[in-house]
Amino acid sequence: MNITWKKSDGYLLADNKQIRCWSKVRNEINGLRPRNPLHPGTTDVYLATGDIPAMPRPYPVGEWQILGFKEHPDPTEDNGYLYPVFIKTDAINNVPEWELDANGFYLKPTGNIIEDKDNGLHFSSCDWTDGCVRIATEEDVRWLWQNLSVGDLFTVTE
Repeated sequence: MNITWKKSDGYLLADNKQIRCWSKVRNEINGLRPRNPLHPGTTDVYLATGDIPAMPRPYPVGEWQILGFKEHPDPTEDNGYLYPVFIKTDAINNVPEWELDANGFYLKPTGNIIEDKDNGLHFSSCDWTDGCVRIATEEDVRWLWQNLSVGDLFTVTE
């Protein structure tokens, strides 16, 4: 099965089924990262593929493949962030690398753009993602999990 997501529609299409989704990130552009004043003592640093400090960007436009499924059976793990499953894709997001200060807080952009390959689809206890597609309901992510196969295409447009 191939799925498509026109970002401006607010839902993806999978086998004629509409599934509400979005890709909202907290970053320096919208001023929501870092959130240090609200959570003193936490660095709120996003780590891109390879544990490189960066600022996340919404899920990228393109044609991607489903690579696999990683079950997260414990709804308390990471406060339910990836419960019940993470659907991995081969999407690559180009994100800005950031330099950290001596205390591990964001300091400034390095000027480098790096590839972030940890992108997929998931339900979550949080509306925000680090660049993934957030599926609106647990029921819908479970439906995708049952109906998608490795190698299926995921086409994303604006």
